[in-house]
Amino acid sequence: MQLITTLDGNAYQEVSYILDDGQKATIVLRFLPTQGRWVMDVSDENGFDVKGLFVCCHPNILDKWHNIIKYGINVSTTDGVDPFRQDDFETGYAYISMLNGEETKQATDYLNGL
Repeated sequence: MQLITTLDGNAYQEVSYILDDGQKATIVLRFLPTQGRWVMDVSDENGFDVKGLFVCCHPNILDKWHNIIKYGINVSTTDGVDPFRQDDFETGYAYISMLNGEETKQATDYLNGL
């Protein structure tokens, strides 16, 4: 699990990450103040592209696509409540980590009760 350490308190953030296979994945985070929540767009060089995912605490927020992509994104907070403030990543309350292929499989097994 590789913690993304470049997140701050900006309402719009874009992060690129080099995957195990050398491809680049891009995460765009947007804070919606009227809803008090973060949304995420994820894309990679292989053509995977998903927009508008609600950022919530989850072992792998991309688990729905585990048969299509070989990476994942873990979202966690210090108390298990979903990120809801603009400064949640800046203060260390919320964390986003990239999962490699093996970690993605472990998260899927956990979610399926295996």
